[in-house]
Order: sequence, then structure tokens, then C-alpha cells
Amino acid sequence: MTLAIRILGGLALIFALSLPASAQTVSYAEAMRLFTRACGKDVERTCKGVSIGEARMLNCMKKNESKISDTCKTTLDATIRSLELRAAAQEAAFPLCEKDIRRFCKEYDPGNGRILRCLLSNEKQVSAGCNQAITDAGWR
Repeated sequence: MTLAIRILGGLALIFALSLPASAQTVSYAEAMRLFTRACGKDVERTCKGVSIGEARMLNCMKKNESKISDTCKTTLDATIRSLELRAAAQEAAFPLCEKDIRRFCKEYDPGNGRILRCLLSNEKQVSAGCNQAITDAGWR
């Protein structure tokens, strides 16, 4: 696994915070691809060998912000915002789908994705808000 991919994986975990979910989100795989393409050289040049744990990589990048390319800064900021939105959307999805879960999935025991599979299989009957929440969460 390349250093940049490990860094982005760590950054994804660091920044998976709750924000209102209403904008476009990005998958973790797509975030890694974007970050690697935009920031790989910057990471190698300014933070080589820095561990991603406990926000050390992010702190290194912030400390060396003047040495990091504008493309990397812009991509990193946008990717982090999108990952935050994805995490918030995932957290908000089931509360937003509560009525649909009671209506269509009451016989399903939670766990192993059973409720989500039920909602997806009833997509045409599930409310528009629930369907949008599932999409925003990246589960479709």
C-alpha cells in the first residue's frame, strides 16, 4: 500500500465527523484516488515517514502548509468536506428512514445489513427522503 493511500485512509478516519448532510459525498476509495493524485508528491516531499496515527500526518501537512501545492490544499479540503458529509449522511440515514423501517421492515432483525437490504428492495415504496438519505450515505 502506498504511503499516500495509507495517509488518506487515516485522514478519512480522522475527519469522519458529523456535519449536516445535503451536499455531494465521495466514497473512501474515490477520496484516496483524489488525494493520491493531488498530494502524493507533497506528502513525499514534506511529510515522508510521518505516521498517520493521532492526526500526525494532518498536523505535518498543516505545519508545512506553505510548502504544499495549491492543488493539494484545495483537493484535500474538498475531499475532507465530502468525507465529513458522507459520514454525517450515514449517521443520519436510519433516523430519517425510521417511518419506512417501521412500515416495510418491521419483521427484520437489525444487523448484517438486513434493514438496509429491506429498504433497498422496497425502493419504489420508500419515502423520497429516506431514498435520498440512502443515496447520500453512499449505500446505493
